[in-house]
Amino acid sequence: TNAYIWDGFVEVVTAIAPTSSTVSIGINSAADILAATTNLSVVGKRAIIPVGTVEKAVECTNTNAMKATIAGSAVTAGKFIVYMDYFVLAHSVFISDFC
Repeated sequence: TNAYIWDGFVEVVTAIAPTSSTVSIGINSAADILAATTNLSVVGKRAIIPVGTVEKAVECTNTNAMKATIAGSAVTAGKFIVYMDYFVLAHSVFISDFC
């Protein structure tokens, strides 16, 4: 799909409860955006795996939507927002194109 997630964060608006619940977020896999964590049980901002470097960028290899996976205890409360910077390649340019 030529889309790459470059950077972003999760903003916890309302703490996830109970605190024993873990949440992971993914596009291509269950946790390629946010590894399973319990730290969404505290209001605030959390870094995601893509942190603005080539090594951590996530290529969107399919057309699936972003998914949150909940494990541990069933979530009874909470709200979080995922913000992501991404770009879409319209055309790949090779160095030989300039020679």
